[in-house]
Parts: sequence; structure tokens; C-alpha cells
Amino acid sequence: MESSYRIAADQVLSLYFDTYSFIHILSDPDDFVNGGFRGAGLISDFEFSILDFKSDTIKLKGNHNGSELILIRANKNQGKDYINKAFKFNNSLESINHFPYYYKLIKTSRERYSIRYQY
Repeated sequence: MESSYRIAADQVLSLYFDTYSFIHILSDPDDFVNGGFRGAGLISDFEFSILDFKSDTIKLKGNHNGSELILIRANKNQGKDYINKAFKFNNSLESINHFPYYYKLIKTSRERYSIRYQY
């Protein structure tokens, strides 16, 4: 997925991701998109202040929620491979959300309590 971006010199030099992309999914207010909070998503950013930059690294901080982001230039072959691995890893974590029941056992000195949550 690609996103357009722009750099603006507001109070601080800032990087804005203009079009909906992976970075926007984190802050999508629809709780069904990523499991975040309704109206807030995972409380992330897609507008960042540029704190520092070198030839291959840019350090950013979110303008609204203070998210930290470090962009590191990938070699020619790293980009696609990294995205594929990240996508597979994310999907493997998503499988945890498909457990139909959640059990928790609490033990005290005299009693044992079982809690079951079903959604």
C-alpha cells in the first residue's frame, strides 16, 4: 500500500501522510478496522514533527498523540520482504482474537474462582 505525503513548515517541520494507508489503520476510529477504541483507534498518529534526520534515518514524533516513529532507509530488496514478513506476523497475532472463550482462574488462600468471558 502506498501513501502520498507532504512536508510543511508549520511551527515545526512536519511530515503529513495524506492518503489512507497502513499508518492510518492504527488511528482508524472504526473499532472494527483494527480492534482499537471506538472513535480513537489505537491512538496513533499520521502527522509527525521531524525531530532529527541523517542520511538514512528520520526520527519523528506524532503531532497529536506523541507516537514515536523512526524511518530507516531500506536496501533495494529489503522493503518488499519486510512488508511481507510484517503482514504474516500481524496475521498470526490476529488469530488470538478468534478464541471463542477466555478462562481465568483466581486462587485465594481458601477459594478458587473461575472466570469465563465469551464474546
